Amino acid sequence: MESIAEIWKDVQGYEGLYQVSNLGRVKSLVREHYCKKERILTNVKLPNGYIYVRLCKDGKGKNVRVHRLVAVAFIPNPENKTEVDHINAIKTDNSVNNLRWASHKENIRNPLNMVHLIGKNNPMFGKKHSEETKETKEKIRKNHANFSGDLNPKARKVKNIETNEIFVTVKIAGKKYGVSDNSIRGSIKRNGKSAGYHWEYV
Repeated sequence: MESIAEIWKDVQGYEGLYQVSNLGRVKSLVREHYCKKERILTNVKLPNGYIYVRLCKDGKGKNVRVHRLVAVAFIPNPENKTEVDHINAIKTDNSVNNLRWASHKENIRNPLNMVHLIGKNNPMFGKKHSEETKETKEKIRKNHANFSGDLNPKARKVKNIETNEIFVTVKIAGKKYGVSDNSIRGSIKRNGKSAGYHWEYV
């Protein structure tokens, strides 16, 4: 396979300081009292898969995504589209031949991006809608359970003043005496009775 010649252009806004190539590399140029020879910058991978480099100017550093640097330097954008799409959906491949300017809709509709959400890659692949609904409800129930009743970090114990019974939550007390938890809360607030008893928070 014939190798592609590497072409370098100034990074917009950092002319004379940094250059980016059509192969997706970024280098720091020679600068007096700072950089005695050109240096290829180290790529850093973000959690979302994109690659960035850190550029410095006038004592200020900035993290910039490499695919945008390549697109700005090498790809015309007459329609002023706002996003840069990786054509093969590989976010680490920042060569100019793998990039294109795109609208947000065009970007998310890249067929190779969408393949991650369809077919066997979809976590709900092969499941019926009823199964999906059941699974979703179970997740909601478990999440709710973690923050309800005695597991709720904000739950307050309540005491029946006449019987000295202590309940982990107002709701549990209400169930035993056949009243709503709001009824007991209201009695505490107004210093009245609920289910024929006085209550207080412990």
